[in-house]
Amino acid sequence: MLTNMPKSDLIYNALTVGLSLKDAFIYAGCTEQEISDILADDRQMAYYNQLARQLEYRLLEKLQAVADKQMNMGKEAALTWMLERVNPDRWGGKAKTDELPDVHIHLSNENVEDCMEIHKPSNDTEVHK
Repeated sequence: MLTNMPKSDLIYNALTVGLSLKDAFIYAGCTEQEISDILADDRQMAYYNQLARQLEYRLLEKLQAVADKQMNMGKEAALTWMLERVNPDRWGGKAKTDELPDVHIHLSNENVEDCMEIHKPSNDTEVHK
């Protein structure tokens, strides 16, 4: 152990900088029994989960500040990135596999009308503001 700090403080410090709980246990030098005891303690686990969510919230606040600056410069990439992560079902841009239609492609030189064009929308369409 590199420090005389209590293991609970080491776990706290590890979680507040972004380590996972498993990695925080390793960082703190916890024994298997100490880990089992912590995992069985609902109150302690709630506290550690709260720490992780607080870190995530602080990082999202910083990301929001960056997104605001980029939007003011006319760049929407950060905003769309956040929308994709907040609600991937609505903004992720990928169709769910159960919503995909059956596509049959016939390759033949005989009847060009039987061919189906498949087009994935890209940035080639003009966006109106």
